[in-house]
Amino acid sequence: MDSGVPARAIMVVALLIAGGCGQVSSDLATIKTARSLAAERALVARLNAQSKLRPAYSKGMQRGAVQQLVAARSQLSQPDGRAGRAIGAVAALPDDAGPLRLGAHRLAAVEAQRENH
Repeated sequence: MDSGVPARAIMVVALLIAGGCGQVSSDLATIKTARSLAAERALVARLNAQSKLRPAYSKGMQRGAVQQLVAARSQLSQPDGRAGRAIGAVAALPDDAGPLRLGAHRLAAVEAQRENH
């Protein structure tokens, strides 16, 4: 089952958009991408727990998302700021849907705060 492919395509587009923005816009785009990656990790973890994905595929998707989260954090203007810490925390989470959903919600809150300022 290739349920992660459409989400991966969306991630690539989001990363390309992030590359063409100014620093503040770039940070916001990076945060949005990180939130999407966290949500994708949660979905993959849920589907894996339901035995709807092959374990090797699930591990590969999780590993790729973690690598992209680490890279996204380093692209921020302040990698050790609130957004960077939130992204780092999501990257460090286990492949468990519940905590990953919470991490995605935390990133959504950081995103909303950035959009309102």
